[in-house]
Amino acid sequence: MKQSQHSRNRLSTAFDKGLAPWWTSIQGDNPHYCVSAQQAAAEGYGYFVRETEGGLEWQELTAHQPVTRLLPDLNYQHYRTQRARHERVARACGCTRVDGLEVCDATAGLGRDGLILAACGARVTLVERNPLMVLLLSRLLSRLDSQVTLVAADSCQWLAQRRYDVVYLDPMFPARSKSAAIRKEMALLQQLEVPADSTETESLLGAAMEASRYRTVVKRPLKAESVGSAPVSGSISGKTVRFDFYSKRSLSEISPPGAA
Repeated sequence: MKQSQHSRNRLSTAFDKGLAPWWTSIQGDNPHYCVSAQQAAAEGYGYFVRETEGGLEWQELTAHQPVTRLLPDLNYQHYRTQRARHERVARACGCTRVDGLEVCDATAGLGRDGLILAACGARVTLVERNPLMVLLLSRLLSRLDSQVTLVAADSCQWLAQRRYDVVYLDPMFPARSKSAAIRKEMALLQQLEVPADSTETESLLGAAMEASRYRTVVKRPLKAESVGSAPVSGSISGKTVRFDFYSKRSLSEISPPGAA
């Protein structure tokens, strides 16, 4: 019975004692903690999270051998941020042209894109509604020298009361990358997050466009249709994904384009 109950509850997670206080501060109730993944499995939990020197270790507990996934560690994030200005997401958001942009990543996930934008000099706010994802992000950010702000909230509600230079959206879709690191992260996201349907995605885009002063950017599969009926101002494409942007005003009104 325990396993069937936990299969319906994506937050059925036990933590080691070191992470338990963080869960309490975010979730506001008593965390479930265990001393090991074996104990967590014996007590019927679906997942176990512990902190290691390299980052956070996530284990999916099954009837067989636990599957271990390391969440984005410091070395990997360092590699990504070293080449941040070459990333298409940075170009699409205008972070290679204008320093100090106020950017809201309204679909934070594991923080990958938000950290890339922050590495380009943007002032980034990450918005995430899943409490477990917020916990994982908070621990990641606490280990990084980053000025990123993390907010636990529903994105539509958050954006309705605020304004940013750029709002970035990455509605979840199946990953096609050959990178093992990306596959692990996407597999984790797909277990924790329920993908938004087309109606929810269009509502989020509408809220983002209202909240953005200059530009809204949406990540899409390369051959997928654009979101909603609003005309796309332009796109930056890669091999498997593209970044559609919807412009209100030119970024040149903030600062003249540079050759970053």
